[in-house]
Amino acid sequence: MTRRRKSVALAVAALVLCLVAVLASRTAEPRYRGRTLSSWLQQHWQTGSMDTQRVAEIEMAIRAIGAEKALPTLLTRLKTKETPIRAWTIEKAEKYHIRLLHLNSATECQLQGIVGFKVLGTNCAAAVPELVKLLADPELAFFATRCLGNIGKTAEGPLIQTHNDGNSKGHVSVNRWHIADS
Repeated sequence: MTRRRKSVALAVAALVLCLVAVLASRTAEPRYRGRTLSSWLQQHWQTGSMDTQRVAEIEMAIRAIGAEKALPTLLTRLKTKETPIRAWTIEKAEKYHIRLLHLNSATECQLQGIVGFKVLGTNCAAAVPELVKLLADPELAFFATRCLGNIGKTAEGPLIQTHNDGNSKGHVSVNRWHIADS
């Protein structure tokens, strides 16, 4: 087998492996009206805020799934990182028009996770310990902070404690829509 054929075979094998992984993860996701939570999150993220009727329908679907079922998916999306393999797979899927994969960039996944926490709000309180752990990761801290802000009062104590442990000089302003160092 020539070197070029080996490279093509390896690329095809990697793409098939990624396809299997994506399909397996999507079948385990909670669903509402036959659609996965990820598809609702993506649609919310893509729908303009001016389309209030559509946004309300999407948010109703996310709430119908519920926080208990949604949290594993939301946390997985939030923890997604941009790896070379992920970037390569997205590039090849776009290049060869492989729509079955439906891969998003890590940032898109993370932003969709934030949307889920925003919609479910205080019902996501069970995720606070996991989100607090993510504050230690520089790549994920911003997204975890936004999710904690969407949870609200339940997240204040752990967030302030974490902030004080790392920086006793700072002040944390926490409300439902915004968490920031002041």
